[in-house]
Amino acid sequence: MRLGRRRSLYEKDIPVPLMTNPSLSPRRSGLLLVLTLTFGGLAMGCGPSPSDVCQKTFDLVKAESGEAAAKAAIGGDMGSCVSKEEMRKDMQGLVKYKENNKCLMDAKTFKEVAACSK
Repeated sequence: MRLGRRRSLYEKDIPVPLMTNPSLSPRRSGLLLVLTLTFGGLAMGCGPSPSDVCQKTFDLVKAESGEAAAKAAIGGDMGSCVSKEEMRKDMQGLVKYKENNKCLMDAKTFKEVAACSK
């Protein structure tokens, strides 16, 4: 640690620690740590977005049963599917939503998706 000198009225020289990087004061570095942990945790724990879940469902059903069945599976259009999935995500919570849809996102066929719920 570098030491600087500061004069006092009663003493000639008092050793004073100098900060090597004043932009990272203890208060700022603590704030930086909190923000990193908060947003880092959210980024790692987010899982698939509602639009990704709807698109994956649509693609799987379309590949096996056709476009008409795929539109029926997502509730008519992508917008209504996304809004339902967002509501489901809010109701289940982020962690449970991620766990439930991990199997769906990894599935290659709709039969694998049906096996996810068992």
